[in-house]
Amino acid sequence: MSLVPLSSDNVVQVLDWRNLDFVRANMLNQQIINASEHQAWFERVCHDDNELHFVIEYKNAGVGAANLKLQEKYAESGLYLSDEAIRGSAYAFLPSLLLLELAFDTLKLTEVRATVLLHNTSALRFNTQQGYEIVEENTDHIMMRITPELFNPKKQKLYRFFDR
Repeated sequence: MSLVPLSSDNVVQVLDWRNLDFVRANMLNQQIINASEHQAWFERVCHDDNELHFVIEYKNAGVGAANLKLQEKYAESGLYLSDEAIRGSAYAFLPSLLLLELAFDTLKLTEVRATVLLHNTSALRFNTQQGYEIVEENTDHIMMRITPELFNPKKQKLYRFFDR
């Protein structure tokens, strides 16, 4: 599994995934995005050093998207998997592990935050299993955070699982 930088080669595929019903249902913005809106977004993020966007690849095929929106010492993360077989397996943890390693080990961030819609219980469970903790709960979403201290013990356990 790998994180491949978003490019003009894969941007159309990301739009197709983003507009899938099951992906949109768990996004803060649940509107269908049209091609011109997506192209404008792509051009903006390509020139913004504080936004890192990736296509998640497994066996040389795109299976989802991930991002980090950088702030001073933390980032807001986002991730979705378009491939149902991967979404329902332990392999779903790998792109998140790669994203968090990038944030903590390479970028030296002190915290990664994630906003999860209240009804998205699978994402809440998924994030908790990686070490995220809830820091704020609103009427429609939950703010979660993870630090290197919370992540590293979980990371070791998850990698041991994959090394079997």
